[in-house]
Amino acid sequence: MNNIKISKSVLCALFLFGTTISCKREVEINAESQSSVHYYTGGDEDKVQGVVSTDDGGAVYVGKAGSNAFMMKVDADGKQLWYRQYGGENIEEFKSAIATSDGGYLAIGRNNTIDNGQSLGAAIDYVVKTDANGNMLWQNSYLANFSYLESVIESDSGDFLITGSVYSIQSGGSWDVILFSVAPDGSFKWGYAYSDQYLKTIPPFYASKSYYQQFASDMFFAPNGDLIIAGTMSPSIISVEANKFVTFFMVIDPTTYSIKNLYPYYDYQRGWNWYRLKNRDERFNVRVITGSDGYYVATTVEDDNSLMRVQLLKTDFSANLSSPLWVKEYSGLGNAIMYDFADNGDGTYLISGTSTDKYLTLSFPELFDGLQNMVMKVDREGNALWSHYEGSEHDANIGLQIQKSGSGYAVGGFTSLNRSGYHKMYRMELNSDGELLGSKK
Repeated sequence: MNNIKISKSVLCALFLFGTTISCKREVEINAESQSSVHYYTGGDEDKVQGVVSTDDGGAVYVGKAGSNAFMMKVDADGKQLWYRQYGGENIEEFKSAIATSDGGYLAIGRNNTIDNGQSLGAAIDYVVKTDANGNMLWQNSYLANFSYLESVIESDSGDFLITGSVYSIQSGGSWDVILFSVAPDGSFKWGYAYSDQYLKTIPPFYASKSYYQQFASDMFFAPNGDLIIAGTMSPSIISVEANKFVTFFMVIDPTTYSIKNLYPYYDYQRGWNWYRLKNRDERFNVRVITGSDGYYVATTVEDDNSLMRVQLLKTDFSANLSSPLWVKEYSGLGNAIMYDFADNGDGTYLISGTSTDKYLTLSFPELFDGLQNMVMKVDREGNALWSHYEGSEHDANIGLQIQKSGSGYAVGGFTSLNRSGYHKMYRMELNSDGELLGSKK
């Protein structure tokens, strides 16, 4: 085991409330190898939630370490190069990150306000800009309402476009898709909430129908320049109503930022189990890859028997998700949940997540019994080429992020050992055939 001790001082500026808190903490970082998997421990309940591939073949991982957000850089061999934590008196976490044109990184997530050590549940947005070594340049929160940030892209002008969901009392106590822009220095430029009632200057989803629960998950530019937001939504304000959550594409005009089209995919929906699991784990998501002739859309759905399935859809560049070219489903070991979706660069695609042969009850210990890291490779028609599962009977091994690494693949995630909670980040390497490689220290 290699121990690395890092002393870090961060400036915790909550600009939304006009207060500044200075904090300093010691962070003990451990790296070890078990069962041919490289583990990292930086704090309590370490969870990897996003990854950025770097030009040197390595990766930058972001997520949550105890009550703070973290960012960690590893080289192509999985060796840790540096580790940083961000935050102050509140509970911070990162959900996603990108490499920026200036050589640094921008991470997005949420900031959960606490009082006397107790969470108030008032999660608001959290955005941090760093340099190439993870040193914080600025941090900010922009929204007063409960909000979750999910996806960010850098525009040609250098501004950052950020999407997620915001809880809006004005629109009847629902979740709305949000889109806002931040300048390179962190200053707010503009923002929209896409709802019938919240901002009347923004057109409704449909002229005759309101969608009360809208969860943005991914965002990308179409070949014609349109901005597309992907996610899940329900037409019912009663968000736990069974069989009401559907996948959608929202096509945004890149000049006016108004909605041009909304394409829901109605043929397969999510029910009670999906919604309850999503509430427990907000990483349930929709991921989109732009192929040579259309879009590949990966997500998680629930069948009539409350079993979870990975679903992969293909649509052409019209983005009409309501009429996909084909739909494929994968059950894994019996229940399968998708967390990440990656382009292999040769007409094949990689899906990572978790799977189990057990029925997913909603009791916490049983839910995490026997979950195995799942990695799948599929061709351009959605045919499964191979699957890899890694885990044990009483542990939960969840593969959240996947990337191409050398001639094989690297999967970053977290594990819960013996029901004791999330407490180890890991990175495992597979060869091109999906076989586990030995860990390099």
